[in-house]
Amino acid sequence: MKYKPQPPIPPPPPPPLVPVVPAVTLADKASLTIMETAELMSLGSTSVRLLIKSGKLRAVHVGRAIIIARQEIDRFLAAEAEAPAIAPRYATILRAYAQAHSGLAIVRDAVAVLNTAIAETKAEMAAMETVVAEREGRAG
Repeated sequence: MKYKPQPPIPPPPPPPLVPVVPAVTLADKASLTIMETAELMSLGSTSVRLLIKSGKLRAVHVGRAIIIARQEIDRFLAAEAEAPAIAPRYATILRAYAQAHSGLAIVRDAVAVLNTAIAETKAEMAAMETVVAEREGRAG
């Protein structure tokens, strides 16, 4: 028997055209789960749960799921943006102190550090109020 080459196999037909549905991003959703909220806010899920537990972020329990409205997230972020700029300073002080020290003495010492920082901040605020009063006196 003589070998006969087979004709090439034709390519498969192209797949049917499927309409492309735009992906829904987290920013577009009206309500989010804890994990989605954590991803959107660049936080951990535990931090989001603590915000809910503290009452800073309102959520709705639907069965076992916890749902946060996008409007509530926007409200929380706006409130945080308007918060005084002094608070991060204390957090930074405590974080640095906790990294440098360990043990139960941290609490006692941290209170002393915070009291010092509060006193310094009050002095800075008094100095700023004096400057503002002087400027207003000159302007008036």
